[in-house]
Amino acid sequence: MSLDILASDNAVVGGRNAVELLRQERFENVTDVLVDMSALSIGTSFPILRYLLEAAGQAGGPRNVHALVVSVPAVDERRRRVSNDVVSLVHSFHGTLRLHSQQESARLWIPQLSVPKMAALDRIHAAVPFDDVCPILPFPSKNPRAADHVAEHFLEQLERTWDVDARNVIHAAEDDPIDVYRTILDIEEQRRTVFEDRSVVVLSPVGTKAVALGSLMAALERDLPVVYVEALQYDAPPKELQVPADAELLHVWLHGDAYRPHAPRVTP
Repeated sequence: MSLDILASDNAVVGGRNAVELLRQERFENVTDVLVDMSALSIGTSFPILRYLLEAAGQAGGPRNVHALVVSVPAVDERRRRVSNDVVSLVHSFHGTLRLHSQQESARLWIPQLSVPKMAALDRIHAAVPFDDVCPILPFPSKNPRAADHVAEHFLEQLERTWDVDARNVIHAAEDDPIDVYRTILDIEEQRRTVFEDRSVVVLSPVGTKAVALGSLMAALERDLPVVYVEALQYDAPPKELQVPADAELLHVWLHGDAYRPHAPRVTP
């Protein structure tokens, strides 16, 4: 089964196409659906999981929905990519954001900083007017200097282009989606208290898969918009993309018999 990610004009259609394929499936006798996000872009995996979670809450839907990802931050950071020119909202993750509107809501952008995705992040910032930026740096991490390494590459953006206050830098564990999930929810709740309904938190989880998974959970719970730039291709020697034997498999049970509906939980 093939799936077109981009249309002839480079419009991003992968998420929408994936959902249309899932609509043709029947889940009456399905107990568990597992989605492996490891090789999927957020533009495809996020809409798939949202559709499955909505189906799970209806008659005839799957009883349990799981998200899986192989967490290898070092490999993720070696994937050089050629980015699309189009800045998009992930299908079904629009929240209250309209990219080209002049709405008065205070927009806070939470991008996951990743050196190979620098061009994509610059495109997003240039396309969407943000009032504040809270970038995510990996800490703690297997490489103790990972956060410093990423920050060094983004000095121009942090100090000038994006005008980031040092107090707004977020440190989140590179291999713990729950840490990212809770951090984003805390920020969103604090802003809602101050701005009421005049604030929107925008996510761009373009780096490691574990952080993307935590961002997905937060976006689902608070209906947050997700903005990204789809990749046209990846360029890296095959030997650099081999998954090491000690790679960690992360499993999040998003919906199921053992938990309250719509409450993401991690299982060992």
